[in-house]
Amino acid sequence: MKEANEEAGAEPVSCHICHQEIPNAEALSVEGQEYLYYFCGQGCYEHWHQQNEPAPSVKRQ
Repeated sequence: MKEANEEAGAEPVSCHICHQEIPNAEALSVEGQEYLYYFCGQGCYEHWHQQNEPAPSVKRQ
């Protein structure tokens, strides 16, 4: 039987950047190809997003 806090989405997850444990219900999440990434806040998400943006393509004229 699950505890009440688990049913409410309070089970902890770890931020992908700073590894701080936060309740699942409060985490920002992004789905990767095979993984679900969790972030404790906008700052960690933006840090991850900047590191994982595809490089701009170079156009030749």
